[in-house]
Amino acid sequence: MRSLSLIIALILTAACSRQAPHAYLSGDIESQTSIIGGEAVKSTDFARSATVAVYTTGRRGLEFLCTGTLISQNLVVTAAHCMQSVYTIVYVSFGEELPKSTLSMTRVEEFISHPDYGTVQKPGEDQSLYWTTEHDIALLKLNTPAPEGFNPVAIHADTDKIPLQSKLLLAGFGTTNDEKGTAALSMNQVEVSLDSLVDDYLVIDQTEYKGACFGDSGGPAYLKTAQGWVVVGATHAARPGFFDCHHKSDYTSLSKYGAFIQSIAVELRAEAPVFVTPVETFKRPVRPPIAIQ
Repeated sequence: MRSLSLIIALILTAACSRQAPHAYLSGDIESQTSIIGGEAVKSTDFARSATVAVYTTGRRGLEFLCTGTLISQNLVVTAAHCMQSVYTIVYVSFGEELPKSTLSMTRVEEFISHPDYGTVQKPGEDQSLYWTTEHDIALLKLNTPAPEGFNPVAIHADTDKIPLQSKLLLAGFGTTNDEKGTAALSMNQVEVSLDSLVDDYLVIDQTEYKGACFGDSGGPAYLKTAQGWVVVGATHAARPGFFDCHHKSDYTSLSKYGAFIQSIAVELRAEAPVFVTPVETFKRPVRPPIAIQ
């Protein structure tokens, strides 16, 4: 069970806000007039093709929930905490722009969160319930395939093999400044470095004011390989002990949940995602020519 501090951090980073994307300001926050550490996604950027926004409907109309990743033509992965209090219709929006109505969105037919997320029962004689924020992953089946021009991304099959300090690309619709609560106008992206691997998490060091924030939960961490882009993680929460968007943050490693993802795809009768183990190209050392005597 993770510490109470992570539960608080999860509440802070949960994407239940109606604000939308992601990077932060540097130095004196009040003196900055532009966002650094991230940029708006363009129609030609890779992140646009597989990153989605997840919405539900409420009394005030569309309500933004989270960010997600298209992993097959009709299957999206996001964070379980995004779906905890959802009892109405869920929609997915494609493209870098924020939707104005459900007419341009794709309806979610059904979603399933990991059964061990949230309240679980202790093993043994105690059998009492406790709260856990682990296993923060959910799958959403779309009622129609993704629109033309949007393509699913393969999942990295073994994130333990990713070298530390590898460059990851994050994308989402979260706030652009957690101190001011500034809402984004469209999808944003930012490049970060993999700091460490801890249990089922990819840990990102966001102290340079680069990373994800409120509303980016469930969104992707992409890795560019010799075989193309793959998704390696889904935004979870700040590391235990941190309560904002500019320290260390955890991203659920999707490869750790490969069996769950595959089984739920079958249960939802969705197209199966593709898992790949990228083979990186390493340059062989160049030996100096041997002098002929």
